[in-house]
Amino acid sequence: MNTKEFQASFQFIGSKISKFKQNNDFLSMTIDMDLNRSIDVEYSTNSIEERENRFYGVLTLYVKVDVKEKGRDKNKKKYHGELEIVGFFGADKGLGKEDFSKMLEINGCASLIAVARAFFTSITALSMLDGHIVLPLLNIVNMSKKKDETK
Repeated sequence: MNTKEFQASFQFIGSKISKFKQNNDFLSMTIDMDLNRSIDVEYSTNSIEERENRFYGVLTLYVKVDVKEKGRDKNKKKYHGELEIVGFFGADKGLGKEDFSKMLEINGCASLIAVARAFFTSITALSMLDGHIVLPLLNIVNMSKKKDETK
């Protein structure tokens, strides 16, 4: 099936990793290990511009991942990772600025989380002998609603 007829007006242009750091004590992280996992995600719209017949927007996604061994041992293994991704998006001006802004928040965030998921899966797989961290799927619509409530 040719995808040209189904192509959305809103498009992901690209992204860049603007910051990343990690601290890792794990040699191996397997699914059967008793671990506490915490993942925090925030995002912000940096800018929306109109140029010619298009809107362009920039969105930044911030992800923090913490994994700790459960138990009372003082020498518990820990993993901490922080990632900041900047995404660039565009759409035809016919979409309207308000709809573009909402799509930037929802679709843009979903696109960048997919990039973050791939990044953390790859980087943690390369950082240990066995295992990796996979970010969960998130309901961005509900995340956006919660963010609107706290404004």
